[in-house]
Amino acid sequence: MFEIPFARGGATIGEAARAPLGAAVALARAEPGRAICVLGHADDGGGSQSNVRLAARRAGAVAAELAARGVARERIRGEARVASFRRRTEQAPGRNALIVVLPAED
Repeated sequence: MFEIPFARGGATIGEAARAPLGAAVALARAEPGRAICVLGHADDGGGSQSNVRLAARRAGAVAAELAARGVARERIRGEARVASFRRRTEQAPGRNALIVVLPAED
């Protein structure tokens, strides 16, 4: 799992995403039979509709960047998640997207 951080209220991929994106792309290239799920998160700071849209924009931005770096788009699935859909912890503020490289199907 690779965490891509975002600024509060933003969906632009920043410099802090360089290393985790690079690692995710390397794994995806090394194991082309595995699908990738991008989970875009938003915290509960805004209205629920705007949080879902923000989470979707974050997932879309990461998916687009993976594709731009050579990962086949058909391998990538994006999902939006907001604070009410995940476990709350102090370490998970909901301003990120997670890249999950799924197990290969038999």
